Amino acid sequence: MWCWGEGDNAQLGDGGAFDQEVPRQVVGLPECVSVAAGTMGSCALDKRGQVWCWGYGVYGMLGDGGDGPEYARGWPTVVPVTSAVASTVCKTLNCDDGNPCSVDGCDGNGACTHAKAADGKPCGGGNFCHAGTCKWASAIAAGDHHTCALRPDGSTWCWGRNLHGQVGNGGFGGIQAAPGIVVAAKTGVSLAARADTTCAVQAGGGVQCWGGGESCQFGGAPGDQAQAVALQGAKDVVRVAVGTNHLCAVDKLAQTLCVGSNVSGELGIGAASFQPSCALQQAKGSSAAGYPGSIAAGNAFVCTNGGNGIMTFWGSNAQGQLSPFSKATAPAPEALSTAYVSVTAGDDYTCAVTNGKGVVCWGGNAYGQCNGAPSTGSVGFGSATAGTAQTASVVAGKAHTCALGLDKTVKCWGRGDNGQLGNASGPASGVVAVGGLYAVDQVAAGGAHTCALDAAGQVWCWGSNEFGQL
Repeated sequence: MWCWGEGDNAQLGDGGAFDQEVPRQVVGLPECVSVAAGTMGSCALDKRGQVWCWGYGVYGMLGDGGDGPEYARGWPTVVPVTSAVASTVCKTLNCDDGNPCSVDGCDGNGACTHAKAADGKPCGGGNFCHAGTCKWASAIAAGDHHTCALRPDGSTWCWGRNLHGQVGNGGFGGIQAAPGIVVAAKTGVSLAARADTTCAVQAGGGVQCWGGGESCQFGGAPGDQAQAVALQGAKDVVRVAVGTNHLCAVDKLAQTLCVGSNVSGELGIGAASFQPSCALQQAKGSSAAGYPGSIAAGNAFVCTNGGNGIMTFWGSNAQGQLSPFSKATAPAPEALSTAYVSVTAGDDYTCAVTNGKGVVCWGGNAYGQCNGAPSTGSVGFGSATAGTAQTASVVAGKAHTCALGLDKTVKCWGRGDNGQLGNASGPASGVVAVGGLYAVDQVAAGGAHTCALDAAGQVWCWGSNEFGQL
């Protein structure tokens, strides 16, 4: 849904309170069937019969219990009583056998009881079935100036800057402002991106990549690729991590294999070199560290979180991103018996989710990307980030960080001069909540923009749009 015009009472639902001369998308709405616009507020009816309202809330006009001359909502909130009513209304799921609920019956949750269609089947509106729901996307990834989404049918679509071919449209240069399919991409199951490179793990265990390849990170020979090409030597791969000028893949044997630049020892083979490797090489002792629950690659460093509770790090430690190790570089993996749930890497810092569902970060903190408070020095290993309790996952961009909560909401901190924190007011101190997002399944942080994938398969983006990456 899109609104425009007078917006000083937040009645446009775009998270702000400003007039808009061009249409602005209303944030956080599910699929709706009708809308009503009042003088200072708006309401919409969704397919399940729930009513959502936003704008000025004096006299209780939003129906959410709020009142008063200063009360307003910049994004939709559901009218509570309508949520209870909607649960008793039988709705037609998009991914079904095509018969109406009146024919096949309705279960106690208000859903049709007939058989669901298989994943990947078209279900209208350019969407595809995914786990019983009609969705546009099933996974997302963000580079410095581009964004990619994995569709439920296994195809990959990208948009944004294409200087190095990172949107995969078969050419170089220019800006692709709308999503387009990646040329020659096979069926994918997961995505990873950083800088100007994207890679996708294929259903059969292979890997395809496109975009910046000047450091030989695609194997074979150095050079950018304007369409998806096979990562040479990759097989039985289960996950991949893309660094600034290198990448690493984990296979079914728990081996971590890396390729590309090795200036700071980021390949983990025991020695650094100014000559990049054009073939995948196993990081020393990687299989002994246990099957990585997660792997992340930053600017010339890699970190993994083993399923056996062992973390490993290698590569550059210029900002303490490999802490507590004191050496400037670690050309071979260094093991640390610290059990974290997952790990992520920014340009020069590392963050992890603890077993207590909080976030800890260490390394460079010039923009507050570790703890929300900018500092000239590095942040020490395992430093807690205040305001991140009950976190499900964390992602690091170039210099900003976002956490997905167990309640499916998003919080961000760090560099925010391009709006990438989602707080509608630029740079901020501390951790800030991203307004207007509900039921988020995944977050991706890029160079100066951020995107979120919600439970309905919709992709929401904010921050810099200089190259059409939103």
